Amino acid sequence: SAGGPSAEVYSTFNSGLQSPGADSYAYDQGTSMAAPHVAAAASLMLSIDPSLSPAQIKQLLQSTARAFPAGSGCSTSICGAGLLDAAAAVTAVLPPAPAGLAAAPMGVSSITWSWADSGASSYNFQPSTGGAAINIAAISLTQVGLATNTAYGAAVAAMGAAPGPLSATVTAYTLAA
Repeated sequence: SAGGPSAEVYSTFNSGLQSPGADSYAYDQGTSMAAPHVAAAASLMLSIDPSLSPAQIKQLLQSTARAFPAGSGCSTSICGAGLLDAAAAVTAVLPPAPAGLAAAPMGVSSITWSWADSGASSYNFQPSTGGAAINIAAISLTQVGLATNTAYGAAVAAMGAAPGPLSATVTAYTLAA
């Protein structure tokens, strides 16, 4: 077809018209090429949030679509909502990063970390300076047994079926002895 590689999808083909023929590859366009990509994006979205309805999936796919390129001859009234942006659609399903991560030294060997409730059922607290990640259902955590007069950093992610993005990392210091 005249569109070429920039306007079409390189895919598998078979030359048989009524029965299997020779296998080949070719460029093509249209719903036959778009449907597998949209189905894959929807499947990824459902792997993160199985409770999504078909209407919610459609809305997310449409709201995260990229604009048609200038000069393409396509507009939302002719060709649909735009170009599929699978990464944006999948990211839109992830729980948001918790806001307001704060830390307060609670003495010479402990720090209390807290963050805003984003509605997640649990959070993944990730210390950046020593210690393993901790899954927690609360919106605060106190680390104890830390070295005195030492900097500690951490970030937190809201958990859904998959972890959301990390909050900004915050650093706090334990007090001097």
